[in-house]
Amino acid sequence: MAHTDYTDASEVLIMIGKAQDGEETQREQAREAKRFITVRDGQWDEYAVSKMDNRFRGTFDMCSPIVDGIAGEMEQSDFTIRVAPSGGEASKDTAKTLDGIIRNIRNISNAEASFNAAGRSMITGGFDAWEVTQDWIDGDSFDQDLFIRKIPNAIDSVWFDMSSVLQDRSDAKWSVKLVALPIAEYNERWADGSGTSIGDNASYRNSDNCKEKIEVVTVGKLYYRKPRNIELVMMSDGSVYRDDEK
Repeated sequence: MAHTDYTDASEVLIMIGKAQDGEETQREQAREAKRFITVRDGQWDEYAVSKMDNRFRGTFDMCSPIVDGIAGEMEQSDFTIRVAPSGGEASKDTAKTLDGIIRNIRNISNAEASFNAAGRSMITGGFDAWEVTQDWIDGDSFDQDLFIRKIPNAIDSVWFDMSSVLQDRSDAKWSVKLVALPIAEYNERWADGSGTSIGDNASYRNSDNCKEKIEVVTVGKLYYRKPRNIELVMMSDGSVYRDDEK
């Protein structure tokens, strides 16, 4: 079975382009749903808006209260993560340690705000994302910490392996996060770069809702899984272990 060469930029660009083309319709429907709820005159047909010019237009919004009601129920509920030993070499002490680490990550990240914002966006358009990243908690920190952070404009910036089928995309072999940088910042960070953007599939950039054309270069951060071979052994009691130094 041939594996994708993630070090080949041209192959990666083709891969991203295919993922964007495959989800073009679904993403545009999600954008339309978000515009309908969040953008001024979003519930008006563009043709009607152009004909009415600057005359008064009233909107009888029946959708936002429904979104607020569902989001409110979610925000008032307590969602948490519990770590429990699953058998084998797992122990209660290890599970307790991991449980404490996860709680600390959520606390320093203000993760509830990210979860709530992503949940409201999911209700409105059906798509959003957040990520676990590493960074310094402040300027005086020597060691980095893990943080849970919402991805801005995920509907246009986050793309996944088209072969993944699970709803949370946890089975994806790769994913990419696109970020639009001002040209000055791009040149400062990559002085020898080509200055060519990765396609971001953001058709809204050419719409009437985006009056100002901002000069940016879109770059991407690629995440992918590396296959590796492991050797397993089964003991006479049925337990399974990896054949390694442990």
